Amino acid sequence: MLLQLLTSANDFLWNRVVLWFLLGAGGFFTIYLGFVQIRFFGQSIGALFLNKSSDKKQISSFQALCTSLAQRVGTGNLAGVATALTYGGEGAIFWMWMTALVGASTAFAESTLAQVFKVKKADGTFFGGPAYYIHAGLKSKGLAIIFSLSLITALGFVFNAVQSNTIAQGLSAGFALNPLDCGLVLSVIVAIIIMGGKKRIAQVAEIIVPLMALSYLCITIYVLATNFEQVPQILSGIFNAAFSPKAAVAGVLGHTVNEAFRYGVARGLFSNEAGWGSAPNAAATAAVSHPVQQGLVQMVAVYIDTLLICTSTAVIILLARDLDPNLTGIALTQAAAEFHFGFSGKIFIGLAIFFFGFTTILGNTFYGEANVQFISKKPFWVKIYRLLVLLMVILGSVLQVPTVWQMADFMSAVMTIINLSSICLLAHIIKKTTDHYSNNFLKNEPFNLKQIGITPTGYNFAFDEQNNKSRLT
Repeated sequence: MLLQLLTSANDFLWNRVVLWFLLGAGGFFTIYLGFVQIRFFGQSIGALFLNKSSDKKQISSFQALCTSLAQRVGTGNLAGVATALTYGGEGAIFWMWMTALVGASTAFAESTLAQVFKVKKADGTFFGGPAYYIHAGLKSKGLAIIFSLSLITALGFVFNAVQSNTIAQGLSAGFALNPLDCGLVLSVIVAIIIMGGKKRIAQVAEIIVPLMALSYLCITIYVLATNFEQVPQILSGIFNAAFSPKAAVAGVLGHTVNEAFRYGVARGLFSNEAGWGSAPNAAATAAVSHPVQQGLVQMVAVYIDTLLICTSTAVIILLARDLDPNLTGIALTQAAAEFHFGFSGKIFIGLAIFFFGFTTILGNTFYGEANVQFISKKPFWVKIYRLLVLLMVILGSVLQVPTVWQMADFMSAVMTIINLSSICLLAHIIKKTTDHYSNNFLKNEPFNLKQIGITPTGYNFAFDEQNNKSRLT
């Protein structure tokens, strides 16, 4: 009964509310901020290399980017794209690209806002996210707590179990390993990293994410080079199928414009997560001289996730031939890689599943911990949270409980709706901050809230280490 209720609720929320809300918010911020994702594209690349703090306790812009990419780039980039191609045809890829372009403005907006309302602890490090700008900007602690609980449940617990399950199944299929053994080993590795806190997670992400992404791009370039004569046909097929019925990659006829749009948009939004309220938790931790600089960096994260990683998966599948028409998801991606590289392709995808899923677990844990700290500053609850995360990683490797997965989808829908509503209500602050940057970035003028006409009293957080709580000042 509960499963049926959750399934019906999720079908309604995601297909009729959340997806359209995400698109609408992206369109709104694109226009309201003057096509910021295009206007500031060059500066967004440059922002990656700015703000390298000499303080070893601080997290740099690049580390914050890698942390958000660690969470964004997951098994959905491998399996989700294959699903979009199967059910939406080649045209779904075009709509994924369009979703990334629109979603980049939302990612910019929420991450800039997270920087405006970030909290500085006594040790000089920063933290923040949607819970903090909901509390400070909208003056609603209750709504902020609901958001935090939704994120902790969805990302910190259940989605980590989903990633663990995908890793265990992938390694089991590729290397004949026991799923429980995979879960136990994975939990030990995760424990070593997350017990070191957000700084260690950021340091690990800074190393693994670029290597992971570059490796995947390299094999894509090889596939393109060895199948160069087919590339024009593939590109033509993507654009034509986006606006007319076209055969699916596996050979099934009859995909309509609506199906291409639906699955392309859905997979794009699920993959880059622009507007979900997840990435701002990482964006707030970066030490930058102006909030907009981290907003620009998070725009790049959307482009990397969708335009590079997801497109790479699509290229590998579309340039493969004689694939089983019944395959979908990760099995389709594995079969395509095996076509191009033989058995080594299957091994590579198995390793990619591990690293993509592993880094997502680290990112999810990072975000959940930030929201545990919002609800309570007592270290005890962070320790309990970390232990529960490790337990879910172990259980996730062997269990598949549909009700739990549906609960995660429901909670993520709740947090997305709350976050999108909040950033739209606080859009005037984002606009003023963006205009200040646009007018003063050449002058390198330091930023503070007074410069955009906001009185610090009632907006800034001060952290009271002695009483172990945060308070509005």
